[in-house]
Amino acid sequence: MNLRLRELRESQHISVATMIERLGVKDSRYRKWESEAAAIPLEYAVRCCTILHCSMDELSGFKKLEISGEERELLSLYRSCNERGREYMLQVAQVTAGLYSD
Repeated sequence: MNLRLRELRESQHISVATMIERLGVKDSRYRKWESEAAAIPLEYAVRCCTILHCSMDELSGFKKLEISGEERELLSLYRSCNERGREYMLQVAQVTAGLYSD
């Protein structure tokens, strides 16, 4: 498998230390996954996808999502908001796109 863990992590400007902390694994274990010296268990692959905002297809190298860095940033910001913030972001996007009217 062509695991894209390092590439995706670096594109998100996430450090190895941050990944290790978020996944709750040892440095050596994570680095083996990233270098493909060891297979990543499915549970951790799913967690990596959540952290990196990607699909399993994208992580595994089977299918690359066509999403720009700006789109990833918007998605990350949206996910970090509470329900009210998400509603507000959606309204701003709709107004900006000309889809919303009072």
